[in-house]
Order: sequence, then structure tokens, then C-alpha cells
Amino acid sequence: MELISAGNWTGLRVVEPSDYEAIRMVESHPEYISRYRNRVSTPPPESFGATLWAGVLAQFVVVSLDSHEAVGVVAAYDANFRSRHFSVAGFVHPAVRGAGWAAEGLALLIDYTFRQFDFRKCYARVLDVNALDMSSVLDRVFRLEGRLREDEYCDGTWMDTRVYGLMKGEWEAYRTSMKGLTAIGGGALGQWLETTHDIKADTPQSVLLSDLGFDSLALLEFADLLCLASGKDVPDALIGQLTTLGDLHHWWSVVVETGEDSRL
Repeated sequence: MELISAGNWTGLRVVEPSDYEAIRMVESHPEYISRYRNRVSTPPPESFGATLWAGVLAQFVVVSLDSHEAVGVVAAYDANFRSRHFSVAGFVHPAVRGAGWAAEGLALLIDYTFRQFDFRKCYARVLDVNALDMSSVLDRVFRLEGRLREDEYCDGTWMDTRVYGLMKGEWEAYRTSMKGLTAIGGGALGQWLETTHDIKADTPQSVLLSDLGFDSLALLEFADLLCLASGKDVPDALIGQLTTLGDLHHWWSVVVETGEDSRL
């Protein structure tokens, strides 16, 4: 099936009725059943399709570009055409959490919705427990605008709902900043590391995750820089090869500056 949009690792395609059962099973997964859409209730299979589209403006299956398998779902919902804003939500299968695919799927959805509709703002309403999983996107791209205290009962405790906002201009500026870095050539990687992560290129042995606090969004941003600067696609396997700061510089040097690495 043709993709609506594609990133480095994932793409978006329309949701078909044949997807409903797989989506229902993931939403019923023990890690998600109290944290997404239906909040512990279990709609009967015959009416699940109706609940899936309640209040939804646009919804897509997130697929792996390598395997073409479905890995998650993203949705734009609660559209307000008078005030010109919408909300986003999404999930990926627990087996691929932390790989950056949820962040990329949401980015593709936000791009699509801002491009196709005359919205000026995007919201994300997130339970505390979900905010921890999505902190890389929420803290660096969105702005925390409010908190609904003890808003929902989840897993035996009352949880706050955090309300994040993202203006269209802020999103465009973020995307442009990533593209603009590649225009300065070989210094792009160093500038991105220093300005975005306050990292100087003098500790190549530093471990990205434990020493430098890298997360899935940071790896996505690096892949974006690599793709934009080299004009090449980045395979899924690249992420597994990024362990230290030195690995980032190796890939940048051989792919962008010399163009000699045949693995891309």
C-alpha cells in the first residue's frame, strides 16, 4: 500500500479495517491498557472500529520502511476549526519502544496535519506515566502549558495530565533548524552537539545513553542530519551501531565528508 509520508525509518499509511484487530490487541497489551485511548475499558471487538475513529481527524498506521510491517498508530484528533488547533496521540508496539519510531511517526503526523489543514497549534495531553516515555519529544519540541492535577485514575493511583502545546511556527522553526545545520558543511555535527546537547567533541569514548543523556529523538535528529548532508538513506541497523560519541563522528566523517561508506 502506498505511503502517505515517509521518514528515515518509518512511514505512514492509511488504516484499513483489516488493521483493527492488531490495533485492538496492542491497545490491550498490559503496558498500554490503562494508558491509552480507552483507559482500561475493553470495547467489544464488533464495535472497536467505531471507538477507534471517535473524535479523530486523521489516523495512520506507522510502518517500518525496511520490513513494511505495522509497528504503531498515530492520530490527530479533537480538531477545533474555529480556534485552529488539534491534538495528537500515538503508540508503537512495546517491542520497538525506545527505537525512535514513535517520535518519527508523530513528527510525520504533525507535518501532515499542519500541511493539509489551516491549523496554528498542536496539543498533546499526556498522563505523567506516558510523559516519561515521550520526554525527548515533549521537552525539546513542545512546551508544557499546564497540568491537570490528579486528573485520571491509573494503575491504582491518581495521575496528573500534562498539557503540552506546539505552535505551527515553532514546529517549522525546529524543522528548519535541522536542515539549516547541514548548510554549514563539516561543522554541522559539532554545532548540533554543542548547541542542542551542550556536548563538545573532546570525549569520543563517552557513551551516548548513559554518559551524555542521548535519547531516541537525539538519534533521530542525528539520522536527519546524516541524510540531509549526504543525500543518502539511513538503514535501521545504523541505530544499533551508535554507542559512543566517537561513533557519531565516525559515521559523519566517512558518510558525509568522504562519502565512502557503502553500507548507506
